[in-house]
Amino acid sequence: MVCAISMFMGFNACKSKKFEEKGDLASISTLHNSKNSLDWAGTYMGVVPCADCNGIETRITLNKSGTYTMIRKYMDKGDAIETKGTFQWDDAGNTVILTNANDNNVTNFAVGEGKLTQLDLKGNVISGNLANNYVLAKVDNLLVGKRWRLVELNGNPVNKKDAFITFDVNSNRVSGNFGCNDFSGMYNLRTGNRIEFSQVVGTLKLCLDMETENGFKKILDMTDNYTVSDNKLSLNRARMAPLARFVLEKF
Repeated sequence: MVCAISMFMGFNACKSKKFEEKGDLASISTLHNSKNSLDWAGTYMGVVPCADCNGIETRITLNKSGTYTMIRKYMDKGDAIETKGTFQWDDAGNTVILTNANDNNVTNFAVGEGKLTQLDLKGNVISGNLANNYVLAKVDNLLVGKRWRLVELNGNPVNKKDAFITFDVNSNRVSGNFGCNDFSGMYNLRTGNRIEFSQVVGTLKLCLDMETENGFKKILDMTDNYTVSDNKLSLNRARMAPLARFVLEKF
């Protein structure tokens, strides 16, 4: 009888230990989610598909306070639409649920490293050929809101102090000076430090030296990614040598 009791108590002790171990694992797993493990606060941007237009320029800012601002513009179809509200995390801590001022669900996004992925109405990842176009890239704070002076073009030094580029996070606009003429246009960021420029136009002043001017224009058409570190910016194409190099201009 004593032996049986001992065996029963030993079994319960092992069983209790297993339950504690499982409980510890569950606690650990809840810590390693997007909400707790990623630097998710910030601004995200991209162009998502549109049924009857060329795309929807989308910019979302998630604040640590649990509020957000979303600006969407249907390309070639009028003004931008701004929505503000609050967001909640799902139970797993990997998806944010955006609601508007009336507490109506606007849309859901899966939160990943440096990106938001728009989900369908049922909260599932959108599949198909356009799936990658539903991903918004997090804006790199090292890139935007700064003035970058051009110092090298296609491997050759540039000595024009007026040649520069800057990125506005609030309007998705890129602007600067080619070395003589001012320019402005649009830029779009994608995950993996990819970038594309569009609708870039410049003023039409007559310039004595057009070599830098024309070269700068050309590299904006060719660029598909960038690198930024140590106050230096490079515009690149694929894995080739940098098309242009810039340094942070201090005011």
